Amino acid sequence: MSHPDLGSVSGSSSDWILSAADGKIVLPDADLLLSGSYSRAGPDLIVEAGGKKAVVVGYFAEESAATLFSESGANLDGATVRALAGDLGGWQVAQAGGGSGPDPIGTVTTLTGTATVQRGGTVSNLTVGQSVYQGDVVQTAADSSLGLTFVDQTVFSLAASGRMVLNSLVFDPARNDNSLVISLVEGAFAFMTGLVTQNNGAVAVSTQQTNGTVTVNTPVAVLGIRGTYPWGIVDAQSGIFGTKVDLRSGQVEAYDVFDLSTGSLLCRVERDDQNCRVTSQGGQVVADIGPATPAEDSAESSLGTAVRTLFERIPIQQEFEQRQQNQQPKTERADAGSGLE
Repeated sequence: MSHPDLGSVSGSSSDWILSAADGKIVLPDADLLLSGSYSRAGPDLIVEAGGKKAVVVGYFAEESAATLFSESGANLDGATVRALAGDLGGWQVAQAGGGSGPDPIGTVTTLTGTATVQRGGTVSNLTVGQSVYQGDVVQTAADSSLGLTFVDQTVFSLAASGRMVLNSLVFDPARNDNSLVISLVEGAFAFMTGLVTQNNGAVAVSTQQTNGTVTVNTPVAVLGIRGTYPWGIVDAQSGIFGTKVDLRSGQVEAYDVFDLSTGSLLCRVERDDQNCRVTSQGGQVVADIGPATPAEDSAESSLGTAVRTLFERIPIQQEFEQRQQNQQPKTERADAGSGLE
């Protein structure tokens, strides 16, 4: 589909007026799409960044909001755009069995520097111990990082200058169809899945077994995950996606990276020494998988340290380690004790 008519210029040469009725909506600057401040003015969407502004006329007039694109092909779906603009469209927490009340889906466990949460039209600073909810937009400042622990014990680390939408968490330990959906707008992240991807409390042992899923939407690709330890770095035109050894199972679990537009498989990430690299240029998506570079290893190591810190603070993990210590043979404990004397 052709680039929409930008129409008349409003105010200055860096302002654009677009129309939601034109079909595919392409923001003329990539920074607007990923780093922009989104707001709603009646039926119109306003996106501003770096002194530039785009107005999408009639964007909220339709019940289903349209996807926004950059000229390179990166995009944010309508649900993510609505959340960024503070328009939650009947938001309520989707925790299974939780009713319509505002039950939290996670908690801030670690925080370095400054991070904010946008909930509806209100933005406030986050603090350790604070709850997060479905529909929240979470953002880290420069030189900052944030660690979240979700109610299913999934731990998620967002590095500096990152932004993501907590789309939904459906979790009931008695069910096999649980799900967690997060839209990463920009930045570096790593996380280790919790009980949401497990089958009645046990990790599925085959692809035929039903278990929960974690979906991470990014502007260049979609990650489909059924229990592993992924990490990634996303910007306006590219994404780097890797995996690490799961701290619970001691194994490297595979996950898939899909094309945003077609749903076709781009990469299967299944080794911790190789990464999937996705690039979007001119609407075309190119992907390859190969050995990790030194720069990627450095980023992965930093993210991994943050996730390990989160993992070690999960109460059930602490209890598990204590049980392991208590189950050690008494002779070993006696020997260890005598060695200190």
